[in-house]
Amino acid sequence: MPLFNKHRTHADKLAKRRSRIAGGGDLNAPLLELLGDLDLAAEPLKDGWAVQLGPTQILLVGLPKEGVVTGMAPLGGMTAAEGMRGLLHANLEHKLGYFVGGDPDEIDGRIQIPADPFDREGIVRGLEGLAEVLEAIHDHDMSDVVARLREFRGRPDPDAARASATRTLRTSLGELELEFSEREEGIWAIETERGVVDAILADSGASWMLMHQLRYEDGDKNPQILRWLLDASGARGARLGMADLPDGPNLFSVMVLPAGALSTAGVAYGMEQVLRLGDEMDRQNGFA
Repeated sequence: MPLFNKHRTHADKLAKRRSRIAGGGDLNAPLLELLGDLDLAAEPLKDGWAVQLGPTQILLVGLPKEGVVTGMAPLGGMTAAEGMRGLLHANLEHKLGYFVGGDPDEIDGRIQIPADPFDREGIVRGLEGLAEVLEAIHDHDMSDVVARLREFRGRPDPDAARASATRTLRTSLGELELEFSEREEGIWAIETERGVVDAILADSGASWMLMHQLRYEDGDKNPQILRWLLDASGARGARLGMADLPDGPNLFSVMVLPAGALSTAGVAYGMEQVLRLGDEMDRQNGFA
C-alpha cells in the first residue's frame, strides 16, 4: 500500500471513467471532410486548420486525447470593466460560443465541442456559435454563413429533439453513476462531490447547459478581476459566467453541450470540465 495517496477529485474520477469509454480516434480526417462538405476553405497549420468563416479566419483544432474539437477567433482588445462584465454575463447564456481572455488586453471567441465519437452536427452548431460571436462583437454580416450551416444540419422537430436529448442525458448519467433528479421539465439537478450541477435543456432541444455556482466574493467593478475571470475561462473547456442576483454578482462554471449526438463520453467531459474549473477557482481564491 503506498505511503501517500493523492486526493482524487470528482473531476479526476470522471476523467478516468471517460478514458475507459473514449475511442481516442483521429479527429483531423473527419474534421477536414466536414469542412469540405460545408464548402469552407481550410488551410493546414502545424496544430490545426485556419478556416475561412465569412469575412474572417478562425482556428479549429482536433484534440484526440481530450476527445474534443476546439475553435478560436480573435476578437480584438478590451480593457473597460463594463465591456468585460458584459462578456461574462453573455457567457451565462445558453450558447455554444463564449468569450475568453486572449493575448494581453485581447479577447477571443471560443467553442469546445466533445467529438468522441465525432459529432458532425455538434461541430456545425459550434461553427454557428463562433459566427454569432463574431457578429455580436464585430458587426460582421454572418447571415449567409449561418444560413448555410443551418441548412446543412437541418432543423429537427423541437419536441422530438427535447425527448431524444432527455433520454440521452438520463442514460449517460446512469452509466456515469451520477445521481440526479428532475426539478421541472428540462431542468435537472446532478449531484457531485462539489455540490449540485444544474443541467438545463434548450427550448429547441439542441443543447444542454451545465452550470455550477461557485463561491465568489470579488464583485464586478475591478477590471483586473474581470480580466482574470475571462483568462480563467480560456484555460479549460468550461467558462465562467456571471449573473446579477439579489445578493450581488454571482459566478458560475458553465459548459454548453450539443445534444443531437451527445455521448456518455461527452457528458463526462462536460461534467469534468465544469468541476475542474470550480476546483481551480477555489484554489485561486484560497477557498480550498
